[in-house]
Amino acid sequence: MLRNIDERLTTAGAPNNEHLSLISPAKLGMKLTRITATWLLLCIVILVPLYSIFNIQKPISTTTGSNDSKQQQMEKKIGGLLATEFDEKSCLSRYHQSSLRKPSPYKPSSYLVSKLRRYEKLHKRCGPGTEAYKRATEQLDENQVRSSDKECRYVVWVATEYGLGNRIISMIGQIDSYNTDYSRCYGTMLKNHAINSTTTIPPLHLYLHLLHDYRAEDKTFYCQENQAFIKNVPWLVVKANIYFVPSLWLIPSFQTKLIKLFPQKDTVFHHLSRYLLHPTNQVWGMVTRSYNAYLSKADEILGIQVRVFGRRAGYFQHVMDQILDCTQREKLLPEPAQESQMMNISKTPKLKAVLVTSLHPEYSDNLKSIFLERPSSTGEMVLVYQPSGERVQQTDKKLHDQKALAEMYLLSLADKLVTSTRSTFGYVAQGLGGLKPWILLYEPRNRKAPADPPCVRAMSMEPCFIRAPLHGCQAKTIKTTPFIKYCEDWNPGIKLLVTSTRSTFGYVAQGLEGLKPWILYELRHKQAPDPPCVRAMSMEPCSLKAPISACQAENQNNPFYITLSEPSPTPTKVNMSLGLRMKILITFIFSSLLIGSVILLSFSNNFDDQLLDGTLNGSSESEPHHDKLIGGLLRAGFDEGSCVSRYTKSLLYRKPSPYKPSPYLVSKLRSYEMLHKRCGPGTEAYKRATEQLDANQERSSDKECRYVVWVATEYGLGNRIISMVSSFLYALLTERIILVDQRKDINDLFCEPFPDTSWLLPLDFPLMGQIDSYYKDYSRCYGTMLKNHAINSTTTPPSHLYLHLLHDYRDEDKMFYCEANQAFIKNVPWLVVKSNLYFAPSLWLIPSFQTKLLKMFPQKDTVFHHLSRYLLHPTNQVWDIVTSTYNANLSKADEVLGLQIRVFSTPSGYFQHVMDQIVSCTQREKLLPELATNGSSHSQVMNTTRSKKLKAVLVASLHPEYSDELSKMFLERPSSTGEMIQVYQPSGERVQQTDEKLHDQKALADIYLLSLSDNIVTTERSTFGYVAHGLGGLKPWILYEPKNRKVPDPPCVRALSMEPCFIRAPLHGCQAKKIKTTPFIKHCENWNLGIKLVDAPDKFWWW
Repeated sequence: MLRNIDERLTTAGAPNNEHLSLISPAKLGMKLTRITATWLLLCIVILVPLYSIFNIQKPISTTTGSNDSKQQQMEKKIGGLLATEFDEKSCLSRYHQSSLRKPSPYKPSSYLVSKLRRYEKLHKRCGPGTEAYKRATEQLDENQVRSSDKECRYVVWVATEYGLGNRIISMIGQIDSYNTDYSRCYGTMLKNHAINSTTTIPPLHLYLHLLHDYRAEDKTFYCQENQAFIKNVPWLVVKANIYFVPSLWLIPSFQTKLIKLFPQKDTVFHHLSRYLLHPTNQVWGMVTRSYNAYLSKADEILGIQVRVFGRRAGYFQHVMDQILDCTQREKLLPEPAQESQMMNISKTPKLKAVLVTSLHPEYSDNLKSIFLERPSSTGEMVLVYQPSGERVQQTDKKLHDQKALAEMYLLSLADKLVTSTRSTFGYVAQGLGGLKPWILLYEPRNRKAPADPPCVRAMSMEPCFIRAPLHGCQAKTIKTTPFIKYCEDWNPGIKLLVTSTRSTFGYVAQGLEGLKPWILYELRHKQAPDPPCVRAMSMEPCSLKAPISACQAENQNNPFYITLSEPSPTPTKVNMSLGLRMKILITFIFSSLLIGSVILLSFSNNFDDQLLDGTLNGSSESEPHHDKLIGGLLRAGFDEGSCVSRYTKSLLYRKPSPYKPSPYLVSKLRSYEMLHKRCGPGTEAYKRATEQLDANQERSSDKECRYVVWVATEYGLGNRIISMVSSFLYALLTERIILVDQRKDINDLFCEPFPDTSWLLPLDFPLMGQIDSYYKDYSRCYGTMLKNHAINSTTTPPSHLYLHLLHDYRDEDKMFYCEANQAFIKNVPWLVVKSNLYFAPSLWLIPSFQTKLLKMFPQKDTVFHHLSRYLLHPTNQVWDIVTSTYNANLSKADEVLGLQIRVFSTPSGYFQHVMDQIVSCTQREKLLPELATNGSSHSQVMNTTRSKKLKAVLVASLHPEYSDELSKMFLERPSSTGEMIQVYQPSGERVQQTDEKLHDQKALADIYLLSLSDNIVTTERSTFGYVAHGLGGLKPWILYEPKNRKVPDPPCVRALSMEPCFIRAPLHGCQAKKIKTTPFIKHCENWNLGIKLVDAPDKFWWW
């Protein structure tokens, strides 16, 4: 393409010289006086309206005047690179890519624009279907004499077997059987002396072998004398997988044109790729859907392109370490916070999106885990997103190539970019985006990351010509040309740079062509100058030793030097004549600027402060203070810093719950807190109570303090939480103190819920060494004692009883739910409970409890909702995971859908029928949109000038494949509604690791994140889902359990209430009749053996 432009179009004239005449000191002083007065007048005119604007605090939308319209048109046409004759709908990316990109600071030269317009006319005249093309192809018959018509000549680019990146970089610059053995291969013909400089009749076509394995003869293509021969060949067939543009600059006949085409020499790929490469609507749909769903709301985007070369590519820890070392050393990513740096979540911090492209998803998974487990040291929220991870490169597979191209474009939209050494995929991304990347240096050997440094900043945004002709005709020019340098990460390669400050080579070039170049400032103390470059005021060379000159004005960036169009005999007089008056004027101007800036800044700060106060404090002023206390559930007075989640979770993330706690419940909780403080660990009452636990000691008649000891079982976190809440409800009803077993990381998960005391069972508890062995056969097990007739209504209650309320309990154990048995149990001081069930519904069927329960919970299906929000406050470490994940991935969404997926089969894992069931349920219930049909997908491709509704899908599962498939589904095709779908899964650890601290903390964070959803889908009988929808006050859609690996019909059902299901209810015995006749007790929607609470009229069951 580049060679076509250079060789086949005529050159344009150079611009006329521009002259600035000398100004006398007197006139200069008068002009500065007038400027100062004008500026002061403008300040007054501007500041008065601004004062009014900021005070009334009304945002005023900017009007789109003619200047704005012209600017938009120029951005749409990429500074004139694009013509305007195309049908926009047929290729949306052509004119819409500027709507996603920040305006490029690199503007195409007018000469390049004119060249492209002429090339388009030439292509239209000579392209397929024209008479000229017909004549040219007829000449390809080797037996036909070639006519002298030189109107149209062609370069035929043939796709090779190499990847998409190689193809694109070679396109900017192949017939399948052509190789170095082909008789018309130019290098072979030279080697066999079939042609030479004296050959008068060029062949009708030549094959140019410009692949990485080309020979010295093939490399003579880059020599001036060979180009003189090649230019007369009508047809050139090219196979290349390298970016050979830098060597074209070293061909003298091309260099003159190239300097005019690209005054900023490192913009060749940037301009030509944006002119030439416009993704199809299907690819552009992938780009826009990914960008709007995951990246558009970020304050900054970091692209990381990871390519592992080698026969055994994959995930390697040394590569992961290298990525982290590079991004943290270069301040591209923050380091994880230490304990003393825990983030302040009182407001939403800066959001940084990290876009990872790699064949292997483990790199993004590890990055995600790092910022999930610990907040960043800077307080930034870090969102990690990888569009696809297909593990194997599948070049020429349509969908794979489309995804690859979409990822290149997404990377090019980043603010900063990290790429892998010698990766053409990265070359394309950085060139399209106009980005100078950080390059991961070297290919780590022996699985060790490079010691120092791990990466280097690229000298330019140009790709590296990794197989440059370092020997031969260009050997000397490569070493002496200032805008050609060896690649940072690959010495055999070369790349283009911008002309440097004080480069005499650049002076000659700009003077020859009549160009005003952009001049790079020199680096001082290894710091990048700001601004990085300046436009020359004239095309004249700089006199490096003159006291006043154009180069001083540009290179020193001093506005009071004067550019001269020709030498002046007395340059120093101008500088001397300015004198004291000039200094006073300068001082006055800058003082005025400073004062005006301070005034403007104060107005702006005043406006911002008032706006922030309105945002943060408005709700506090308009709503009662008890919102922070969840309608009075919580008590004020806790140290907020020690447990941030206690008071902030309801204010920052949850929508106000429509379910308000009753005054009676609030008063009961306050009474309980007083009781717990009086009887809790460390008190005299507790000491006396533990002394009674000696089995041989007679129980005293002191009934002041009685206890429920909740013991953590081997079951998962969901089971533990629902049984803990049930046990607390029982303690509340019977005026007992609940103490929880702290040996299973409970204090790493939850804060203390009660003020001025502890709910943790002391480690020196007298029965601590025995309770793990308590089971159905334990002599003090209540069911066993009933079965053995060891107790009856006349028996003196023992000092403690073990209540076996696990899912495998017997009929005798279930007698716990009978009124008569409760009359006996209430007199036992210590009850040790093991349970993995939510047994609260059966407590409602005990007559002595029901009266209290009706008063505590007038809305009967709010038991778990209220008690869990009162009792369960995640520790700061867990809350950091919740807040960082929410802010980074969910906070920008218009709606959040939670999906909780549990596979109970053995072995568990990813199953297609489960995936089909999830899709069927969510689409049937209108929770997720359907995909646009193939026939309508063209019209469904979104308009990228504005963002659509963003729906975030939060997936909680041990298996990441479910979220991967959902993400892939909405990446490949648009939704029928136009909604943007963002799929996020915080963790996918494949195996449940109960009692592993970090695993349980992530699980609890996942539960809380699910509870923040607007709608939720859960798995049948999953206690993990029970806790999530109960905390959130959500009625879920429940996925039926599949049978015979087939999707159930219907796939899911809406829950009757937000209450968990008591999946092992006592359906027989004393409660059998009550279950059938009580209006607020129903069988679970998806499990007939279970019961649950629903809201119903205030009736006693016997009415």
